[in-house]
Amino acid sequence: MTAQDGTPAAIAAQIAQLPLPLQQHLQQHIAELSQHHGNLTPPTPPEQNWEGYVRETAILLGLEIPPAVFPQVVENFVQIVAIAQPLLAFPLGDEWEAAPVFRP
Repeated sequence: MTAQDGTPAAIAAQIAQLPLPLQQHLQQHIAELSQHHGNLTPPTPPEQNWEGYVRETAILLGLEIPPAVFPQVVENFVQIVAIAQPLLAFPLGDEWEAAPVFRP
């Protein structure tokens, strides 16, 4: 099971690998969102060749990733995808619009 399959179990497994304070924060946040918006089931991301994605993106950005650290870069990216899934699952109303300009 990997984060790539997008299931709650896979995401929970990825969250379990994070430092404990971050795990607790994410679990609390997901619980709060679920209370307000029903059970949030993250969308299943399309099957991805994350190694190929990282490699091609690095080329497009002009980055050189040393072969010795490439597997760790891919694993970090997979973890980022897993962490982003609950955010991507958050339901947005049709009436919500992005602000045209950010003003703090």
